[in-house]
Amino acid sequence: MGPRVKTIVLDRDYLPKLDQVDATATPEKQFEATAIRVLARLYPTCRVFIFKPTIINDGTGWQPDVALVDKNMGYWFVIEVETASHSIQRHIMPQVLAFRFGDYGDEVAQTLSDNLGISFQQAQTVIKHVPRYIAVVSNGDNEEWEASLAAENVQFISIAGFQDIQGQTAHMVTGTIKPAQKSLCFGTVVATVQAVRVPQTPFWIEGTYRVTDLTGTSNWDCAVHGGFAWLTKRRGILTMDDRTPIQILVQDDASLLLRPLI
Repeated sequence: MGPRVKTIVLDRDYLPKLDQVDATATPEKQFEATAIRVLARLYPTCRVFIFKPTIINDGTGWQPDVALVDKNMGYWFVIEVETASHSIQRHIMPQVLAFRFGDYGDEVAQTLSDNLGISFQQAQTVIKHVPRYIAVVSNGDNEEWEASLAAENVQFISIAGFQDIQGQTAHMVTGTIKPAQKSLCFGTVVATVQAVRVPQTPFWIEGTYRVTDLTGTSNWDCAVHGGFAWLTKRRGILTMDDRTPIQILVQDDASLLLRPLI
């Protein structure tokens, strides 16, 4: 019994038959352009662009392919685009590990600045403080790749191409990429009133939030006034010094993580 053939039929007046394109015969540059187009459609709240600065890891320079950056600067992905013909262990794993653990220097900051329309200093803040994730996008679905990458905390999706006899194309996406945490805002400890003060945004409402800080997880009350949201522990005290800069992140379960930046 041979391999199963995957076919997509579009539900419209003209119903073309689309056959799956041979993933091993697709040039990587061609697939990279396809991946950028598809990712931009899949994740409209993000900016997707070519991203090829050098990232140094153990004295060796590595270049990714694409960046996907949340428009609110809550998270970003460094993406390696790979065709199905490449080796997971010899070719892909060394790259994604370099992107996970490497040094993101001035060239990375300048590339982010140029593509996002932010200052160099703001780009450095993104690199240092905004949650960064690594993903591989391939034109062939591969469970072995997915398992190997997941073991290294690297996400994986595949984009399979289909084409009809007139050359019209379609794409089937398997999997998704998702941040475990998103940066919400930055703020300051005001020890005199035992509160954390952050700029007021539509996120903050009068009420209670589940927050994890250095001492554990508990309920915090939020009061909004004077252009700020003021967060105070319902029980217990703040253990951070006055004027300590903090970052607040939103976690998968919608709870908040409060992280001092010193």
